[in-house]
Amino acid sequence: MQDDRTILVVEDERLVAKDLQRTLQDMGYKVLAPAASADDAIRLASAHSPDLVLMDVRIEGERDGIETAEYLRANFESAIIFLTAYADGPTIDRAKLTEPHGYLVKPIKIAELRSAVEIALYKRDTERRLRDRERWYSTTLRSIADGVITTGVDERVTFMNRAAEEITGWSALEATGHPIVEVFEVVDAQTKRPMANPAVEALRERRAVAQPGSGVLRRRDGSEAP
Repeated sequence: MQDDRTILVVEDERLVAKDLQRTLQDMGYKVLAPAASADDAIRLASAHSPDLVLMDVRIEGERDGIETAEYLRANFESAIIFLTAYADGPTIDRAKLTEPHGYLVKPIKIAELRSAVEIALYKRDTERRLRDRERWYSTTLRSIADGVITTGVDERVTFMNRAAEEITGWSALEATGHPIVEVFEVVDAQTKRPMANPAVEALRERRAVAQPGSGVLRRRDGSEAP
């Protein structure tokens, strides 16, 4: 059965590239014409947005396979499997920085190729679904009228919507990375002293916490809001 996902082979040894292309086609995948250089790979990726790229580390041209893979992953969200005859430490360390989905050492066995491709495509599809879900949540949270601030487990801000920016006086860019107690600062309306922060309490106890009746929010410019 034909798989509708697209694979690009980047390999400057023509015979090896053609053999990989035929093998992948026999497995049922849609395979583009092989590329021998970074420029060829980027041109084909721009036209077809491949789901997976089998990337030789040593290719023609000034840019090697690792640098090319980094560009393709960033711009086309393609999964990457490196193909190489060189499994030395420095090469692997460089390759790891691009977060590849696999690493195959030549000569490549069909069984290893099949499993590497299946796993890489599965991981890529999972990552795409997660990114789509994150974008959907982000769009939804940005559009609602209530102020929303999210944090990591370290209680530092990771996201603010427009309403939260207006309420606190912080922009999302400025607030990101700051402790929640700095951005959502609660003080006593009379004494102006810091109070137990309901946001921190909610995060630590994993439940909704009511704001104390005497508390107000101190905005970034020093003004106060209910």
